[in-house]
Amino acid sequence: MHANKLFTILTLAAGMALPALPALAYNLSFSPSEKLVATTGTQFSIDVVVTGLDATDEIVSAFDLDIYYNSTKLQFDDFIFSLALGDPLNFDAIQSGPNASGGVIDVAANSFLDDGTLAANQGDSVLLGTLLFSGLLDGVSTLSFGADLDFGRNVVGRNAESLGVIAGTACVAVGANFNCVPTPDNSVPEPATLALAALGLLGMGIVRRRQAEQSAA
Repeated sequence: MHANKLFTILTLAAGMALPALPALAYNLSFSPSEKLVATTGTQFSIDVVVTGLDATDEIVSAFDLDIYYNSTKLQFDDFIFSLALGDPLNFDAIQSGPNASGGVIDVAANSFLDDGTLAANQGDSVLLGTLLFSGLLDGVSTLSFGADLDFGRNVVGRNAESLGVIAGTACVAVGANFNCVPTPDNSVPEPATLALAALGLLGMGIVRRRQAEQSAA
């Protein structure tokens, strides 16, 4: 009886604590998230953007991404870096890639500008770069980001700290007879969700220990 009461108290405490925890608000996505290409050989572009920065006055100071696509349906042509992190010609930033192989595109950039300058130049939405593809064969290709949080979908903000981004996907249909709907990627758990889970596990541990003590008595 006491164990159940304790568990209820812990659960209520977790619920009360949730509003005080910041929700994960940074989105790493493709724009547009759905693209229809009428014929093969047609070149098209898709932007890679980070949004939701204004809510916590965040910036993008660096990124390292792996972008997956179906190389039997799409031909990768280029990735054009934006100047949101600074101009490499002025030694404001360094860019790496694009390096493409086996349906994976690796791109990375790092800014040498201070956080204040980046904040003044950036807004709620930051364009990281623009992908250029050409339709290769009729069919459907999904675009997605790598699962590795350090090298597959790493976006860095203020004080050189990685942002916990929610990564989206895109869908490209080549040919008039094909259509697609983007499917959500596996998102990073929100801090509030993690806190609730931790408190729940703590409560279960206390309950089990209390039950064991009662049985021993």
